[in-house]
Amino acid sequence: MSPIHRLIFILFIILLPNLGTSQKYYFDNYGVKEGLSQSKVYDVIQDTDGFIWLGTASGVSRFDGRQFKNYTADDGLSVNGVQTILQDSKGNIWFGHTGGGITLYDGSRFFDIVPDSVKINGDITCFFEDSKHRMWIGTQGSGAYLIHDLEHVIDHNTTFSHFTGKTRLSDRIFYITQTSDDTIFLVIDNMIKYYDEAENTFKIFKHPGLSYYFQITNMFEDKDSNIWYGTYNGGLYRQDHETGNVTVFDNRDGLANNFISCISQDIYGAIWVGTWGGGITRISPDFLTFNQENGLAGNKIRKILSDREGNILIGTNENGLSIFKGEQFLSFLPDHGLLSEQVSAISEDDRNNIWIGTAGGLCKYNMTGKNIKPWNENENINKEIISLQKATDGTIWVATKEDGIYSFRPGENKLKYHPGFNNMVLRYGKIITCMAIDHDDHIWVGTIDGLFYFEPEKEAFDRIMGNEIATLFYGQDHLMWVGLKGKGVVTVENTTFQHIDTLGNITPLCFTQDSADQIWIGTEGQGIMVFSPQNKEIIRYKTDDGLLTDLITSLITDHSGNIWIGTNKGLNKFEAKTQTFYSYTQRSGFTGIEVKNNAFFIDRNGNLWCGTVNGLFKFTPSKERINLLEPLTHITNIKVNLKDRPMEPGMKLKYNEKSIYFEYHSICLTDAEKVKYKVMLEGADEDWLPANMLTNKTYSPLPPGKYTFKLIACNNTGIWNQDPITFPFTIKPPFYATWWFTLIVIVLIIAAIITYINIREKNLKLEKIILEKKVKQRTAEVVRKNEELAKKNKDIMDSITYAKRIQQAILPSDHIIKNHVPDSFVLFKPKDIVSGDFYWFGVFGEYIMFSVIDCTGHGVPGAFMSIMGHQNLQRTVSEFKLCHPDEILNKLNELVLESLQSVENPDVKDGMDISFCAFNPKTRILEYAAANNPIYIIRSVKKPRLIRNNEPMEPTNTGFGFHLYETKANKQPIGAYVNRVPFTNQQFELIEGDAVYIFSDGYADQFGGPNGRKFMYKTMKETLLQNQELPMERQKSFYNQIINAWKGDHEQIDDICVMGMKF
Repeated sequence: MSPIHRLIFILFIILLPNLGTSQKYYFDNYGVKEGLSQSKVYDVIQDTDGFIWLGTASGVSRFDGRQFKNYTADDGLSVNGVQTILQDSKGNIWFGHTGGGITLYDGSRFFDIVPDSVKINGDITCFFEDSKHRMWIGTQGSGAYLIHDLEHVIDHNTTFSHFTGKTRLSDRIFYITQTSDDTIFLVIDNMIKYYDEAENTFKIFKHPGLSYYFQITNMFEDKDSNIWYGTYNGGLYRQDHETGNVTVFDNRDGLANNFISCISQDIYGAIWVGTWGGGITRISPDFLTFNQENGLAGNKIRKILSDREGNILIGTNENGLSIFKGEQFLSFLPDHGLLSEQVSAISEDDRNNIWIGTAGGLCKYNMTGKNIKPWNENENINKEIISLQKATDGTIWVATKEDGIYSFRPGENKLKYHPGFNNMVLRYGKIITCMAIDHDDHIWVGTIDGLFYFEPEKEAFDRIMGNEIATLFYGQDHLMWVGLKGKGVVTVENTTFQHIDTLGNITPLCFTQDSADQIWIGTEGQGIMVFSPQNKEIIRYKTDDGLLTDLITSLITDHSGNIWIGTNKGLNKFEAKTQTFYSYTQRSGFTGIEVKNNAFFIDRNGNLWCGTVNGLFKFTPSKERINLLEPLTHITNIKVNLKDRPMEPGMKLKYNEKSIYFEYHSICLTDAEKVKYKVMLEGADEDWLPANMLTNKTYSPLPPGKYTFKLIACNNTGIWNQDPITFPFTIKPPFYATWWFTLIVIVLIIAAIITYINIREKNLKLEKIILEKKVKQRTAEVVRKNEELAKKNKDIMDSITYAKRIQQAILPSDHIIKNHVPDSFVLFKPKDIVSGDFYWFGVFGEYIMFSVIDCTGHGVPGAFMSIMGHQNLQRTVSEFKLCHPDEILNKLNELVLESLQSVENPDVKDGMDISFCAFNPKTRILEYAAANNPIYIIRSVKKPRLIRNNEPMEPTNTGFGFHLYETKANKQPIGAYVNRVPFTNQQFELIEGDAVYIFSDGYADQFGGPNGRKFMYKTMKETLLQNQELPMERQKSFYNQIINAWKGDHEQIDDICVMGMKF
């Protein structure tokens, strides 16, 4: 090496640490405080269920992305210290302990698998399952063990082979692996040996490119079958698979340290190298080192693991677990050169520099040299900077909070103060809140007491608006958008001011404009409003739509049209293509959390720079890793009636075990806090329940039945499980509700009946002999009495039948009625053979008289009443020559009372209800009087209203082109009645086509229909109106069919009589 090269190398070594500390990467660091059992992490693996297992000096910890569950000897481990972990092809997890113990975990229990006959001295250093599913075990003092059969490890029924220094291996084994050509290599104390299975011996592995001056610490084969060798202080060796050539890497090439403790490869193909004292180095193919100075928890590395999502898990010697989730976020803090961790303004010049405004002054970040330093320390603005704006000529304008504005040209290192403008601003505005620059490079400054305008080329300035200005934004449409504190938004164009009334009196804190020229407005507590200047429409976004919070402090549109949103709880990104909100918080690498007002900037490469209360952050979109893997979802615990229950799919619960509680978890190490769950219980829920972050669900009380609990989860980017996790179970009914119990009861009942019948039959047989004698004696008597009863019954039926003929004889014939009223009908349906209802018809002088009478009772008693009533009615009209219905009913009442001999006995209630009509065809006057039963008169709606007692009537019902007029009767019967009054006579003026209906209560009171209810007068009225177009005879047939259909299988409860006359 030449002296010049040597000098360059020495300078490089001196400067290398400084070059690496100008920025900080994000690591999730976990120690005892976060739940890890102990800070010394020997080994890290991820099992097939996604859980992370960490071996520590005090036992083993299982990590699910949110919390640790720790296991010790009290839980079944052989001893506490766990040096190495491996999951075999059967899913069992092996733990190698300090001092020589081995524990196996089968998913539910821990087993000590070292038989008493095997004595292991020293720590277990490594496990390896070869291609023949044999388990190799390396130790620190007892050589290597080989377990040939993994099936019977738990019950100690397996064969161990033991290899030591005496069998040409070594007593100290550091690492065991198998390469793609099936060769098994063992890294021992001073060399590498391979296993010659044909000869059952170990041979020394030599390669001309490897230096045996340095002890080999481990060996790793990458996805391309290249072999990597780690050494003790000798750096890293790479053996090319195709050529066999070996390349050496050490700290001169960028390796963190020459003591290599572990080697791994991530899912993207990069090689990760853990060192003892220098942190880790990623080779892809450039070298990038991570150590305590740029975010790593510790520099002594024991294990590196790339999980299924691409996260890098690092087990450290004294500092717990670190998880690296990518380089998308870099942080810059006062330790890296910032004057303050409060960063409020960012800009970029044409010289590849990023300018940073902080609460302590102005800093410059050189993107070529990757360093931050205060700008021009002799003239630096040591005031709080709140805005930086770049003019088209490259000038950087600087707004301070209380010291006015400055400008400078990058490269000249000279600040320019603008006293005239600053004097006005500080005098009237006092404190500057924001600054913007328009397309003419004119400066707009907002203050707590107004808006100020400055034209630098003319040194002209003015105060153009009062009010407290919260934010300014110059849009693509050459409008200046002004946010007023508590008073909404105003646009300024030339000298024209316009208040956007539809936005209300919000407090805007920031603006941006999207690719569709819509203005996005971040507000103080009201989320985001998206305003369209074209159609004046407003879209609102709040936390329910995916925002982290409704306090929006910064907005900016990136080169892809996405909207970046700064809040007091982290970052949101609104992806334009999918119209979806994504969030970035501490677990995503954004540890700044609280974004300062208008502290966003997009550089020429599309990177987002963000000022926060906790430093400066850079987001590089090209380095963002989108997690497209479904999370690994598990049901972790079940409780039945609040008691833990083993998880046995298809389990059967008792009928009183009706409360079931599920605990579940889904593993997404990238950002476990964004995992959401949906659950559904088939048999109880009709659909998936809304997504939430709860990790448990209780169903109570559940009735007996078959159920299946279903569970899905989504990862941090919203990728849901395609196939749900299911857990079927059954709640059995109580024994008395089961089919077999019912069957048993039926069988017992049948047996009891049979037994009873048999016993009864025996008794009957005994009694039969006795009874037969008595029967013979009494049979003759019974036959004789039977014959007498039959004869009497025949006589009674003959009498009733004769009574029916008598009753029919007194009823007017259809011929007589139709002779005088052709369009008429009588629907007469006795309940029994004889009836308590009857109808009457007669023509006396100028009057056609007709009546329907309902006597008390039905059957034979009713028939007697009907004959008596008919006789008295006939006397009233014929003998006493009465023709007006009220007179007739009053006289009829007297005659009935005389016949019943009840004038002196008001307790006797026998009597009758009656409707009586007298019609004069010449005058077309219809007279009506009635006891209890009304009269219906139906007339076409096209005709004048019905006149009653010289007054027009209001129709009671209307339908199908007709009015129905109802007139109530006197509410008293014919017969004994207290507080009797004379009957009222009603006169109606009929016209041609009027239909008159009188009836007993039997039709309306008939039970039937689907619910067994009465037909009712309301239905009767609707039926009459509906069939009014039909001739009376067809009406009779139709009404008969209707009442028969209504009655159905029900018994007829009363006599039915309906009389219809159309005059």
